[in-house]
Amino acid sequence: MRQQEPEQKLQGSVKSQPLLVRLLAALMFMVVSGVGLLSLLSAYAPERWTRFGLAGPLFGDDAQHYGLVLCVIGLMPLVFFARSARQAGWLVGVILVLFWLVLFAPLLMR
Repeated sequence: MRQQEPEQKLQGSVKSQPLLVRLLAALMFMVVSGVGLLSLLSAYAPERWTRFGLAGPLFGDDAQHYGLVLCVIGLMPLVFFARSARQAGWLVGVILVLFWLVLFAPLLMR
């Protein structure tokens, strides 16, 4: 039995996501990031329902911070466009590091 070269092992067949999955992921990216961008630019986030009830509107810096966090969370559906599991893992890792930086940066700057 002959051993395969390392390059051949890494270049295994990559199954692509179906078109419907990629379209829904693109739509989720555009909607969530769009709402975040709107909150970031307008410095206003309207009321929203959470599992704890109605959360009041946000204004100023709080709304911009909320919008920035939403923009980063909106990047998650882009993982469906990765060409391999390794690329998807790196993308998730970068998004998570960016998320934690965005989440705690205002606390560190005070």
